[in-house]
Amino acid sequence: MMNTSGGEITLSMLEGRICTKLGLDESKVKLQMRYNAVVMGPIEEIYISDDEDVGVYISSGENNLRYVLNVDVITPPEL
Repeated sequence: MMNTSGGEITLSMLEGRICTKLGLDESKVKLQMRYNAVVMGPIEEIYISDDEDVGVYISSGENNLRYVLNVDVITPPEL
């Protein structure tokens, strides 16, 4: 979890907000989130799978810049 001015941000809160914005039923899809980070060399693809990963993603921005969050929507046949 990450404390912000608005409170804590958890993985379930982030998934819920994304589903709401995209008009998806959160109970019928699974979201796979990742971002590409430059960590002292080549670009590393980092998957967000728990509250700690969300906190790392949120705090990873420098100079008010943030890595692009890639979201794949996985539907039941793909599960």
